Order: sequence, then structure tokens, then C-alpha cells
Amino acid sequence: MRRGSLPELAAHYDRAGPPKGEVTLVIGPPPDVVPDTAAIDAALKAALPFMPVKAAAEMIAHLTGASRKQVYDRALELKHEPD
Repeated sequence: MRRGSLPELAAHYDRAGPPKGEVTLVIGPPPDVVPDTAAIDAALKAALPFMPVKAAAEMIAHLTGASRKQVYDRALELKHEPD
């Protein structure tokens, strides 16, 4: 198993040659990325009039990389805020 950023892995295999056997890539956001709460709020405000809370939260969490629970909790807060 080899871990690293995509550029690091590409550089490694440029030097070492192609890997033997199958290759599986698991790609995720960098650990130090903090989701943009303003963007999440804007997306939720756009989605909530047309979607159920759960569906909107799942979609936005998937798109932003934020925690589904955090986005769902924020969606509930926004849903109950007075206009």
C-alpha cells in the first residue's frame, strides 16, 4: 500500500515504473480542508424550498465534503429560521 497526494504518487510511479497487479485509488479531501460554511448555507437555502431536508443535506454534504450530520443539523436550523 502506498499513500500520498496524487502528484506524489504520479512522481513515484514515473520513477519506479508501473505497479504490478491491480491498482485501487481512494481519493478524499485533504485533512486540513475546512468546508466553507457560507457556501453550505447558500446551497441549503437554494435547495430547501425544493427538496426534503435529508435529501438536501446529503447532496450538499457529498458536494462539499462536509459531514452529513453537520449539514443536516444546519439545514434544520435554516428550515426553522424566520424568513
